[in-house]
Amino acid sequence: MSVTNYPIASLLVQWFAAPLSAPAAEAIARHARQRLERLGQQGCASFSGIMQQTIADWWLDAGNTICPTRGIHYASSKRKLALYHLIVGQLLISCKLQPAMDYLDMGLRHADGLIKPGEYFTLYNRHEELRYLTLTTSRQQGYDLPALLNESRVIRRLTHDKQYSRPTNTTYKS
Repeated sequence: MSVTNYPIASLLVQWFAAPLSAPAAEAIARHARQRLERLGQQGCASFSGIMQQTIADWWLDAGNTICPTRGIHYASSKRKLALYHLIVGQLLISCKLQPAMDYLDMGLRHADGLIKPGEYFTLYNRHEELRYLTLTTSRQQGYDLPALLNESRVIRRLTHDKQYSRPTNTTYKS
């Protein structure tokens, strides 16, 4: 999904961290470079182009750093700052990396008041579900959102069942 297809407010509820194949990431990187070059000649910076480049670099392993930070310098509004934090948080959590939840939480805070209440709760519920994932400091393979949510739901159920399980060998007499 391209960062430029929607107004930024509606972009805040999108998921940008679906793992990309090398050819797909290269195509996005090429498009982003062309956009940045074109706008750079006009003396403009393109936040969406920078974020596209960040996403492409992440999947090409050029973004193998723990936290891609290039876009933060171009986040010139609350909406762009929210989008930056949400995208970085999504990239980190797709590979189960810390501090993904910190970025997602910051993005959610910045998005407050910028999106419709229903969209806000979509983000909030998604983030609450993703909290069940075990995050590490070692990058893992990328997972798409349905796989991440499925894993977190299984962990939640197992955790919940352990906390609230009934005794197994109890005989009830009437």
